[in-house]
Amino acid sequence: MHYTPKEGEIVLAIDLGTSNTCCCVYDGIDYRTIDINGTNLLPSYVWYKNDGSVVCGSAAKTAMKRRNVFVVCNSKRIIGRPYASSEVQKLNNYCGTTLVDDKGVPKFVVSDNGERVSSTEVATEIIKEVLDQVRKAYPGKTVARAIITTPAYFNANQKSATLQAAINAGFAREQIDTLNEPTAAAICYCLENNSVDEKILVYDLGGGTFDVSLLRVHNNEFVVLGCDGDNAFGGVDIDKCVMELLMEKYEAKFGAPLVSASMEEKKKTRYNRQIQAMSELTKIILSTTSETSVDFSELDHVLSTENNDDDQLVVTREEMEGAIRPLIDKTIITLRHLLSEAEVAAKDVDSVVIVGGSSHIPLVRETLRREFGDAKVTLGVDPSECVARGGCVSIVKGVRSQELATFSLGTSLENNEVMWIIPYHSPLPVTYTTSVMTAEDYAEQVRTNVVEGHGSTSGLVEMVTPDMVTLPMYSFTGFPRRPKGEVAFDITYTMKENGTLFITAKEKATGRVLLDSFEVTCFEWFCVLQQTRTLVRVGVPRLVQRIEPGVVQRVVRRDALRRVVGEHFLYLIHAEQRHIQEILRQGI
Repeated sequence: MHYTPKEGEIVLAIDLGTSNTCCCVYDGIDYRTIDINGTNLLPSYVWYKNDGSVVCGSAAKTAMKRRNVFVVCNSKRIIGRPYASSEVQKLNNYCGTTLVDDKGVPKFVVSDNGERVSSTEVATEIIKEVLDQVRKAYPGKTVARAIITTPAYFNANQKSATLQAAINAGFAREQIDTLNEPTAAAICYCLENNSVDEKILVYDLGGGTFDVSLLRVHNNEFVVLGCDGDNAFGGVDIDKCVMELLMEKYEAKFGAPLVSASMEEKKKTRYNRQIQAMSELTKIILSTTSETSVDFSELDHVLSTENNDDDQLVVTREEMEGAIRPLIDKTIITLRHLLSEAEVAAKDVDSVVIVGGSSHIPLVRETLRREFGDAKVTLGVDPSECVARGGCVSIVKGVRSQELATFSLGTSLENNEVMWIIPYHSPLPVTYTTSVMTAEDYAEQVRTNVVEGHGSTSGLVEMVTPDMVTLPMYSFTGFPRRPKGEVAFDITYTMKENGTLFITAKEKATGRVLLDSFEVTCFEWFCVLQQTRTLVRVGVPRLVQRIEPGVVQRVVRRDALRRVVGEHFLYLIHAEQRHIQEILRQGI
């Protein structure tokens, strides 16, 4: 359904990027990318000043090179992750300031007194700055609806933490929604190129994340056929490769490292910031020229005793491409895996849409052209602006899109196991209903966790691995206290089109709602799998997909019926005995 802003209203979409943020606004007349200090992009840098004020954007990025400043960058790579994750540990020296562990949450130190902020709080400041610029461009206008885009391969914690940042910045929950970045890019491409019937592959290599999605577009409907990616890989990693190249060349020429391991930690952090900025600039220059001179005298600890030429090194595009080629090849492996799973050959892809700031690198385009042919790799959209524009168009045009569940969702079991309920790549929206009953005599409360991972089969039980994500615990009370097994419940998991998970619990005997559409969100803390002394038996999950209400879409193999898993939160009864017998009789 189309949406037309009323008089005095606007709609907008924000592409909150790792390196840069972009915003597109529709005022009822046309689409406009917000100009911020002469550019359409706001650098995603936040400077926490000593006087308590906060500065975002280009000024913060420039200040990052100075001494005794606290500037946060690359925070999108941290958002929604626990401090102990390997992804956070890898970025410890690449976020502008020191990362510390605050009760399991990674936080940035932003003052000499040790004041700390989370990545969600950093994102809030960036969104606030964007909204300030929108108010200047549209004085007196109110925002009726908004979209904040997220990588398709963000997990639920990352998406909900991003959404929370927008709410903290002033949006009401009912006012804002999320949209996957590749889908937004495809919408923009189709609008600007009058595409109505195509298979489109979106290759989105941003500053901190990589997404690749395959969509079928017909008229105004976008169906995601498959998605893959890495939410901990992007331009930041390319910058790190260029940084290592510069440091190697410097040490080879001058016989001493740019940054010594024996340096005091505060100095080392500052020098790393300066070299990081130099590496990013080198990457940008070499994306348009064949070679460049890097002047190390700009670093505040490199003092030339002769002329400035002694502190300069020539770096060529060929050298940079040699350093980063393994990273680009890694994205092609992911891309091929996606096509293989979707059972689509490269020759059957009509267009390849390149998105993200890092896609400006010539090697990216050359590699994709070798894979798909010159004609299919399109430059028909602005890689840096198309996601925000597509998000805005999705509101106004009422675009219909069917996404996939990027990850599977299951329930945590004792003995460090998980049983998958919603398989990954399930078409959205989707609903699963599971019958459960109490496992303890006279229980007053039911509680359990949802776990996120890559389970491909509903009902499959496996060990929890470090790459799985535990979502916040949910619980409910208000049912009669009776012996175990005498109180039964219907638990419903509903995943909306945007990937948001809602949980509803009803008492089976009365139909009374005990938990009503509980939205699973991230609140800057991370659950620990809890151990209890209650029994679980794994049975058959029943999937009812709400495209055709009441139609059973998928069941699991019978070997899942025979699995008994020791102890857990609930005694799970997933199907009546007659349903199990029917499935076994059919030989599934």
